[in-house]
Amino acid sequence: MYNSFVISSLSFVLLFNLLVSAQQKTGAIRGRIIDEDTKEPLIGVNILIEYTSLGAATDVEGNFLVPEVPSGIYKLVISYVGYEKKTLGPFEINSDNDLILNVSLETSWGKLSSEEAWEDINKGIIQIYLCGWPLYTKEHKELAEKYGFKIACTGCEPMNTKRYDSVMVDFLKKRNGENWYEEFLSEWNKIEY
Repeated sequence: MYNSFVISSLSFVLLFNLLVSAQQKTGAIRGRIIDEDTKEPLIGVNILIEYTSLGAATDVEGNFLVPEVPSGIYKLVISYVGYEKKTLGPFEINSDNDLILNVSLETSWGKLSSEEAWEDINKGIIQIYLCGWPLYTKEHKELAEKYGFKIACTGCEPMNTKRYDSVMVDFLKKRNGENWYEEFLSEWNKIEY
């Protein structure tokens, strides 16, 4: 008698849980994530629903899908190495329709503004990012110093260096004369690697 009561009780609890979970409505979160500057899709971006274990990663086209999200109100945390982390929401998720998001991420490294350039100039730091140039030698470094600046890097392309460099170039133009950059390039190209 006792055993049949326990079995009946357990059966009722299991059946009740199955009915409740079957009635629980779910929705989905889908979308695409791109680089803000290049508009290229970002592969492998992490999309997590805050305070849950639900999430996804973007595919080769920047698309993602988080299926079977229980109805509720959530925030999304989007993170990717080298990019600013974003928290979006709150969003209400339900079974009536999917939440569709198109998100662009900004890089978190190498962001240089004209304000930062003036701060550096005022501190006596004059540097230029010679992006896309090959590596430089000791002679190249000495040439830059002759014209009154430091080479910050070459062969790389930190984001938004154009604004920073244009302030530096204008400052050096006032200090070294209108044609300083052409003279500098002419001397730079004569140096052997």
